[in-house]
Amino acid sequence: MVWTSYASPIHVAPSLNALAEDYDNRHPNRPRGTDGALGDADHAARTSDHNPCWPCSGAQHAAIRAVDLSTTLVTDRDRNAGRKSLTESEQRALIAAMIRREKANPADRLFYIIHRFPGDAHTYIWSRTNDWAPKHYDLEAAMPHDHHFHASIMKTLAAHNDTSAWFDFGAAATPPVVATPPVVTKISLSAVMTAMKAGGKLLDGDDGPQLQRRLNSKMGTDLVDDGILGRNTRKVYAAYQATKVGNGNASDAWDNPGYKSDYNGIPGRESLTQLGFDVQP
Repeated sequence: MVWTSYASPIHVAPSLNALAEDYDNRHPNRPRGTDGALGDADHAARTSDHNPCWPCSGAQHAAIRAVDLSTTLVTDRDRNAGRKSLTESEQRALIAAMIRREKANPADRLFYIIHRFPGDAHTYIWSRTNDWAPKHYDLEAAMPHDHHFHASIMKTLAAHNDTSAWFDFGAAATPPVVATPPVVTKISLSAVMTAMKAGGKLLDGDDGPQLQRRLNSKMGTDLVDDGILGRNTRKVYAAYQATKVGNGNASDAWDNPGYKSDYNGIPGRESLTQLGFDVQP
């Protein structure tokens, strides 16, 4: 991982450079579009680990003690480079492996992680002060952290310097369990059908982005979660229908008179229900 060059003495803590390198080695084709370390003007106006620690002395002087590392494809530059989003299971395994490693690390390096997994309705924070149990992140509306995960280190010299391995993908690895069960989102069948048939139509509210995120999670694709149900979204939806509709389940064709195939990319009640939506008229 190569950060933007910062004017000396500003620097990213060596331990966080090691985190980025370990992440790159694990997922070399991951997105980079929302990677970041140094805070912007908004961060500078408040307390943030993304701001250089000017009061710190010695090696920690002007150190940046937080990084954001991308998990989801959002930029054309990444798309043109052929990069791929991490699936939901890969993201959950990644966070779990970081926590498992830190629990076994006597140096007390990691302070907290913030992230929202694909398809989840909420953003969570895992912190050393809460014994790594997931907790609802209060600032999720302004900072959802749904395209990257945030990692902050402890304010110690040991945490600054510790470049040992960041992940423990043990055989017993299990994703961290969120504090609340997944929220079943209501969605209007008529609205989503109309938007998909029109092609390129923005679906109001968070319904469209939720639909795209859930498709990405299920299919391992890289749809932009902008709520615009265009050709790419319909193509992925058709592929999802082909894998999920049928096998004794109700057919999407019942909701699509005039469309001969169940796998045409026009959502129906059955496939939306299987994506976790509470389907409304």
